[in-house]
Amino acid sequence: MKIFLIRHGETEYNKKGLLMGAIDIPLNDEGKRQAIKIAERLTSIKFSHIYSSDRSRALQTAEIISDKLKIPVIESKDLQEHLLGKLEGKKWNPEWLSDGFEGFERVLRKEGGESVIAFEERVWKCFNEIIAQNDGNNNIAIISHGAAIKIIFKNILQSSLKALLRIRQDNGCINIINVKKIGKKPEFEIQVINDCNHL
Repeated sequence: MKIFLIRHGETEYNKKGLLMGAIDIPLNDEGKRQAIKIAERLTSIKFSHIYSSDRSRALQTAEIISDKLKIPVIESKDLQEHLLGKLEGKKWNPEWLSDGFEGFERVLRKEGGESVIAFEERVWKCFNEIIAQNDGNNNIAIISHGAAIKIIFKNILQSSLKALLRIRQDNGCINIINVKKIGKKPEFEIQVINDCNHL
């Protein structure tokens, strides 16, 4: 199985450097252009399914791909971005991580956000459910968000949360993951990270 893990196109919040989380912000014109370029890049590949977060920025990206590939989109709220409570709509503040991720957890609790552990469990569970629902020979596309994709990589690599800060995910990028063994313990091989050549 080959998974094409795609970050949604650009929004005005991305352009301004503002956190979105659950805020439902649509693609801007550049984001729509990026989604068209993604779709064009994928036309030569036969896909069985397209999955997407239900947030507009991801869903619009998925629908543009869907229109090109003639495959319906399966929505999942579990593919949503990290829910950040009152931090949403603000600029990222590096001081939130001054005490590491434990300090960031305290900030999230104070601001009514989703804990990092709950976020990780939600996204990783959904990712594995998608794999279990598909045949080993399938190509599938998953359109999600920057932090959600990083959490998937964190689990595949069995790395620390700190490693998330060293994984880059640009708007409209494509990541490719080979699932070499399907079952209770899938085996993964990361083929491509943050490919933006199509843009």
